[in-house]
Amino acid sequence: MVRQTILIATDNNKSIDFLTAYFADTQSIPTIIRSKSDLSALASCQPTVVFFQGEWVDQRIVSRLAQFKSAFPKLKCFSLGSVRQDGFSWDGSIELPIDEKAFRKSVLSKMDFPNPLKLLLVDDEVEIIEIIQDYFEVRKDPRFEVRMAFNGLEGFKLIEQDLPHCLILDIKMPVRTGVELYRDLAKGGRRIPTIVFIDSTTADDIIEIRKWGAPVFVEKGGPSSSMPDMLALVKKLVAFS
Repeated sequence: MVRQTILIATDNNKSIDFLTAYFADTQSIPTIIRSKSDLSALASCQPTVVFFQGEWVDQRIVSRLAQFKSAFPKLKCFSLGSVRQDGFSWDGSIELPIDEKAFRKSVLSKMDFPNPLKLLLVDDEVEIIEIIQDYFEVRKDPRFEVRMAFNGLEGFKLIEQDLPHCLILDIKMPVRTGVELYRDLAKGGRRIPTIVFIDSTTADDIIEIRKWGAPVFVEKGGPSSSMPDMLALVKKLVAFS
């Protein structure tokens, strides 16, 4: 997937803080417009995803957005809060204050994904592999193609055969660790959106893996480790990295 060019147009600081934090672990770094008078940036940055303050929308803005979407049909436009001016087909409306679950449901449902979405699981714990595999393999829109490996060497061989769209990676494994696998991928120029799924690890492991990239760390059994949360994270990384 190609990273998105995101434009955030609002003077609502809480919305800006939420959106910048949400996209911080992706490759899509937002451009922020805090004043309605600075909307010339809409054309100059040529965004693929726009979050626009509903209170700013008037007929001039509607016309500009419509022209821009006509030129770039894949552009996704979301309003932040209610829009007073009708006449534009928004891809979604984000209620304020932003609720993360409602936000990701609205946004991710409008993004384009490969079908099937190729997911590689690399973990020596069979139970973990089975839980993730069973959950993802029955998903639709998109459908997931799940492959698995039980150590870093097996994972590396599978990646050489067919590059996945996303990697869920354990750290401590026999034969070749997750740190070694991630390092070798980075050295070979393979930048795969990666979730490091950890239980017990050391600060040295985290420091070492961060030398080679910026994976997302999720603690096994932690608040973000539920399968719905993992699904949303995988889709975010694939859509925006």
